[in-house]
Amino acid sequence: MSEIYTYEELPAASSIRLLTLLSRGPEPLHCSLKAVLLEDAPDYTALSYCWGSPKGTIPITCGEEGKTIYITPNLNAFLKQLSISPQEKIPEYLWIDAICINQEDIPERGVQVSIMSKIYRLAEQVTVWLGEGTEESDLAIDWSLGMYRYAKSKILLPDGRPCHSSYSDPDNPLLPYSPDSKWHIWISLFDRPWGSECADPRDQVFALLGLANGKGYDASLLQPNYSLDLASVYSKRVISVISEEKSLDVLSAPRQHRDSTSPSWVPDWRNKANQYTLNRREIGYQSESKAARNASGGSEAFYQISENGAMLGLEGLIVDQITDLTCVWEYNGQNWNSMKYLKRIRYFLSLWLQWEAFVKPSKKKRYAPTNDLTIDVFHMILMAGWTYGNEYRLRTSFLKFELGWNPFPRLRGGLPSRLATSTKLVHILAILSLIRRYLFMLTNNRKKWKFRSLDLQNEQRKLVRTKEGFLGMAGASTEVGDKVAICKGGGAPFILRPRDENWELVSDAYVHGMMNGEAYEEDKCRQIWLV
Repeated sequence: MSEIYTYEELPAASSIRLLTLLSRGPEPLHCSLKAVLLEDAPDYTALSYCWGSPKGTIPITCGEEGKTIYITPNLNAFLKQLSISPQEKIPEYLWIDAICINQEDIPERGVQVSIMSKIYRLAEQVTVWLGEGTEESDLAIDWSLGMYRYAKSKILLPDGRPCHSSYSDPDNPLLPYSPDSKWHIWISLFDRPWGSECADPRDQVFALLGLANGKGYDASLLQPNYSLDLASVYSKRVISVISEEKSLDVLSAPRQHRDSTSPSWVPDWRNKANQYTLNRREIGYQSESKAARNASGGSEAFYQISENGAMLGLEGLIVDQITDLTCVWEYNGQNWNSMKYLKRIRYFLSLWLQWEAFVKPSKKKRYAPTNDLTIDVFHMILMAGWTYGNEYRLRTSFLKFELGWNPFPRLRGGLPSRLATSTKLVHILAILSLIRRYLFMLTNNRKKWKFRSLDLQNEQRKLVRTKEGFLGMAGASTEVGDKVAICKGGGAPFILRPRDENWELVSDAYVHGMMNGEAYEEDKCRQIWLV
């Protein structure tokens, strides 16, 4: 077995290593590395890719002495693909993080990751390697978009086939941006529901720091530090955002797969569930999409950290208590054959009937806390307050949507309640709805169907009713007896659960009638410690 390659220390913090691929065709992979100052580097191609599983690493040789570096199968596939390309298409120099950064040198990793956005920005070209073509290719695209924006030119390599991008860098719509929010570019990417394939999940924070830097966000609040464990990195990320923005919106991250050993206020951003945050920041909605997000009356967040770093102290008040709730809305994907689609409609109708029975929406009945019609309250809860700038159009779309998915309401309404929600009737309605759905698709523009994203919006959430008669939507872990709290700097209420003398953060919530500061009284705020 050949000797393991030994990295020489980089001469300066602004230095990087560049790789030259020496092997060609079917030859065993062989490369060389040299250190250069980033500002003076020759033209190089930076690789953006998914590391893949660290299991089953493959040896390649490096340097004149032919010492060994181990790489993942996905990177090996890329280098093999490159080695059989025509000579003129093989870059003289490459920057590949797994090889060009000494992964065993923790301080070096921290420094290199902190300048990663600059490395991609100064690259002559960024090559995005999507692997050899699998069902997971879309996930690789999502991760690669972060570095994609910085390159002078780009080539996408899906399954080894190159194609040039037609996107323009300054206005690339693939990356969300809001000029009114310093942290939006970072936090929105972090909260996208498809997750990240980082081999080291800490890189999901550290690599994205470069994207926030230059967008008004002070990345110095959280410098890459690989001596910290994952929970510490996540908790520092939470505190840095609260400190910078005086807002608690970062606490709204989905948390149904949170590590139970971590504090409840620290989300686990390795979460790969198809779930959007209630404030929709991860899909780039900007100021033209209006939502009620002012539960604490525009106040600024106040926070403290306990000496051991495990408890987050906020200021707020308990305003209500959960007394009733529905089943959880669960998303099962979108790619079905006709039979799976029929099962999906059957499930959807069954769930819809339960949620509808919980709210009892009506064009005549009023919702006591706000005096709104219950039909309007229902659709506003389902959309978490989003009106897309036109509440009337949204209401019209909702009525069309309900008719499309819930046909023959008069038939069902004329039956006894037990029969109206029976399994057999749901199955019959599912078949009728499937037929109706296909007819609707043949005769209508699907872009006009405003409620097609309901699955993602309500994923892993349930409807709730409070002691004071409010209706809303909260996370899947919410239980009867949980409290509704409004904290300084919170755009939305939080669901809290007593734990000894402190509180556990369960989820954020949309509560109709509490989203514009109606229940917030600053003089009644007291300290709330989250554990």
